[in-house]
Parts: sequence; structure tokens; C-alpha cells
Amino acid sequence: MAISLTDFEFLCGFRPAIEIFASLSQLPILRKVVGEEATNKMQIAARKCEPGYSEENQQAIQFAFQRLLETDDTTMRSAVKELFDIAQKSEQKSTQGCNFITDMKMPMRTFLKLYHDYPEDIGIFSIFFLNYFHLKPGEAVFIPPNQIHAYLSGG
Repeated sequence: MAISLTDFEFLCGFRPAIEIFASLSQLPILRKVVGEEATNKMQIAARKCEPGYSEENQQAIQFAFQRLLETDDTTMRSAVKELFDIAQKSEQKSTQGCNFITDMKMPMRTFLKLYHDYPEDIGIFSIFFLNYFHLKPGEAVFIPPNQIHAYLSGG
């Protein structure tokens, strides 16, 4: 259990397959990083839209995430830089009232924030795979054992 003493941001647990596939659909660079096979598996899992997490959906998500983590350094550095450029354009457009990338405002802002602190960290792409949470002081969360998670800021 974690009790927030300050504003606290973290990622925890995989997002539903349909949400991950939406990110893959909107970001060609993310598709390039995880590869065609993983993208196809995510598309199949997203189409099923089963309530909760079926074993097949979970396998597709884990396969895509594994491909992300196995990306070679050269490809990853290039992809992070390209996504940084996209995120900056997205942020500029959103301040002008344009919706550059549908439903991607929070992940892109989080990406920009992480990019400044960890510009070459492969985990920066996790924001498109994991659930984002923001706790206010006094709020708490239980993170089960072996649950994938990452603390972003606060405490």
C-alpha cells in the first residue's frame, strides 16, 4: 500500500488492449518500435473487446510490451527523439485549441515530462501501455505483489 503525502503520479497495471491499440494506431513510431507482429496481435485483442482481461488479451499485451523492451538501442533512441518531436507539436497545437492527436493529451504531456528527466530510458514508452494514476495528499493505493508499476513523481 502507498499513501500519498504529496501529489503522486505513477503507472500501474496494463491498460485494456483496446486503449493500447488506440495508441499504436495513432503513433506510427510506436508501431515501428513494437513491430508488425505485436501490432497485429494487439489489433485482434482490441477487436474482441472482452470485459476484463482474457488470457489471450493479456498475452497480446505482454508480447507487445516485451517487444518494446527488446528494442535495440539505436532504434529506441531514434524513436524517442521522433516521439519527442511529435509530442512537442501536439502540445503546441493543444495550446492553440487544436486536437492534434485524439485522446493523447495526457500521455503526450507525461512523455514530455519524462523525456526531460530520462531522455534515453526505454521505459518512457510505458505510458502507452500502463494505467496512469494521480493521487492527492492523503489518498492511498494498493499495488498487488508482482504488479508492474512505475513511480513518476511525488510521494
